[in-house]
Amino acid sequence: MSGNFTPGPWKQEGWTVIADRKTRRKRAMVAECACAPMLKDHWEADAKLIARAPDMLAALELAALYLGKVVADGLLDDCVLSPKRALDKINVVIAKAKGESHVTEIEV
Repeated sequence: MSGNFTPGPWKQEGWTVIADRKTRRKRAMVAECACAPMLKDHWEADAKLIARAPDMLAALELAALYLGKVVADGLLDDCVLSPKRALDKINVVIAKAKGESHVTEIEV
């Protein structure tokens, strides 16, 4: 997988996810979640989740910036939950979403 994905916004239409470019000619299908008939109850929910992916990636990138500053400044070092561990996990998820192959999974 390359790091280039269809830019958002993405929009759910039934069980299909499209990149909405405001005109019919410029729309592109991103995903179709209809596959196994026994999972039909999940198709629209899966499409809704996939359609939010660009927004979730942007939110994670913003959280990584903020948390990176917290870690760099040593804030919350005495916290029970490790901000560095959370930042590492966020960065792994962002890298995987962008198709970077050098990432190693981090247990939470």
